[in-house]
Amino acid sequence: MGLLFATPGLMTPAPAEAQPDGVAELVAAVANANQKLQELGAAIQAEQEGVNKAIVDVQTARDNAAAAQREVDASKLRVEDANRAIEAAQQRFDKFAAAAYVNGPSDSYLTASDPAIGVVLLRWQRTTSRKNRGTQLGFHHAHRTASKQRTLGG
Repeated sequence: MGLLFATPGLMTPAPAEAQPDGVAELVAAVANANQKLQELGAAIQAEQEGVNKAIVDVQTARDNAAAAQREVDASKLRVEDANRAIEAAQQRFDKFAAAAYVNGPSDSYLTASDPAIGVVLLRWQRTTSRKNRGTQLGFHHAHRTASKQRTLGG
């Protein structure tokens, strides 16, 4: 019997009944932890995709806003150009109107450089002629009335 006690490895301790259950519980806990980590990783990935999409959307919105601002600036320039052209046309028309008023009617509406100007000039000339005729008729009527009153009164 003495030999049995001195030989190493021949005597093994009796397995504890709690050990296999403890290992199984640890394996299950590690598996649960791994599952939770995978779920958290998937949730983080989904959130990251949402953040990336939001970043792209913000950049797209900024690009669109910048393009819209460039279009607004270009439109302002076109409006300013149009206003200058209108002002120049008004000045040319005012000069023509003053010359036509001083020099009398002419055929300049036939020789205008722009058909639209010719139409405007023709309308202006017709309106001015009507007003002048009305004024002349008014003067003529006033002169006759004054003459009659002098004849009757004097």
